[in-house]
Amino acid sequence: TLSDFYQTLKTLYYTLVASHFNNHLLLWGHGLEQIFIMQKRAVRIIEGKHRLAHTGPIFKTLQIIKLPDLFHLAALKFYYKFYHSKLPQPLLTFKINQNSTSHSYRTRQRNRLAIPVHKSYLFERSVTYSIIKYINNLSIQSFECIINNSFATVVTKFKKNVINNYATICSTRNCYSCSFQ
Repeated sequence: TLSDFYQTLKTLYYTLVASHFNNHLLLWGHGLEQIFIMQKRAVRIIEGKHRLAHTGPIFKTLQIIKLPDLFHLAALKFYYKFYHSKLPQPLLTFKINQNSTSHSYRTRQRNRLAIPVHKSYLFERSVTYSIIKYINNLSIQSFECIINNSFATVVTKFKKNVINNYATICSTRNCYSCSFQ
């Protein structure tokens, strides 16, 4: 049947495409634009949609996480393992400090991560900087979820939240790409 065909395509996507996306995602996370375009092309093929179709509803229908969100998930996983000292031994020396370690004042940002002093743009493209910026942009509830819950709970809540926030329909009036559907 047609649904079995689409399920087979989705399985092929996870085995042939997504496995490459997830491999070392944190290390090459800043060059995602072209790869994200390829991911969108792949999900359009799975659904049999036109090449200009909006991909937000397709990602939501297929329950597939977009590549930039996979990067955020990888950062979240890394920080969770760092915070709970579950990283491999060589990575436990990774330096991520909270603002509260630099002073004893009870400020609003004391539980946020301290951004290391830097002078180059190159540092802002590093894994350390990306993780710190992403974790600092989380809501307080999300940050407390990382600290207080199990790894599986954190990952599951993140995935559900991300997929639920994907658009289900196009909100643009007289959308050019929607006219092909």
